[in-house]
Amino acid sequence: SDVCSSDLIQEARTEQGVACSHNILRLSSGHSEKQLGVELWIDLDMPIGHSAKGRSICLQRSDVQVVHADARRLIARIDNPAWSAWIAVLHAPHSGYTGSTREVWWQETHDIVANFHDEDPLFVLMDANAPPGEKDGHVVFQEGFSSTTSTPLMRAFLQTHGLCLPATCHSCHRGEHGTWIDFRGAKWHCIDHIAVPVSWLCACTHSQVLEEFDLATTQEDHRVIALQLKWSATYAEEIKKGTKRIKNMQGLQNTRITQLLQAHRPVQWEADIEQHLEAFNADIQAALQVHAEEGEAGHRGKKLYFDEEIGRASCRE
Repeated sequence: SDVCSSDLIQEARTEQGVACSHNILRLSSGHSEKQLGVELWIDLDMPIGHSAKGRSICLQRSDVQVVHADARRLIARIDNPAWSAWIAVLHAPHSGYTGSTREVWWQETHDIVANFHDEDPLFVLMDANAPPGEKDGHVVFQEGFSSTTSTPLMRAFLQTHGLCLPATCHSCHRGEHGTWIDFRGAKWHCIDHIAVPVSWLCACTHSQVLEEFDLATTQEDHRVIALQLKWSATYAEEIKKGTKRIKNMQGLQNTRITQLLQAHRPVQWEADIEQHLEAFNADIQAALQVHAEEGEAGHRGKKLYFDEEIGRASCRE
């Protein structure tokens, strides 16, 4: 499998919402007084993998659900039969904000992610406004990265959620690390990151800053960082069976329909709408099928025209 093509956009200043054009799913967190706002773009035509028979596996729009969105954060749930995961898009406050403000923001981010995250892998796309810091062999795997007052806040978040930075690993990253140039245009800084679970580091086959990628900005600011993942997995593919048609609907009166609907017991309120719909459809289909079978039984002859004795006599004659 190859991880789906997804992109982070920051300072989008767009309204909160979802759009899909040319099969590019665009999720917008919303702005704050016409400032900030992040977006997650997912290419639904890009396969996330291929089956053993070579069939392309792509995400559907219904596979992606936003569970949290604010002007600096967007957290989405990916739930496909072949792959399930979490993607968090973050834009952390820069050093122009007070230390306490940045500390509160990172703690809030930790609490939000922890509230939703389960055993599925978490991938974070972020403008952290913080360089990686010193090598520790768990989050950062290479020497030579600087630190700022925001670095410990980012590192604590990554360590808590078992994440690492593949771009700091010699085995997969190629080229430069700088992703943001200062306002004087003098130096590039490594403050934009893709974080993956430590257990997924072996799946990271290529990491690179795309220096030639044109962001169509009037002045060079940020650069795009890309990460490719490759792995194999086994999953049970559900084979959809055709719905059995209910032929005999004779005698189904309004009172009977009311009884069928009243017999339905909804699933728990916490379940998503798809589970509610599936359970409702299953109960109604089952009830209608029972009614149809009862109707067919009621229209059968009560006894045969010829019993066995008459039949034997007819054969002798």
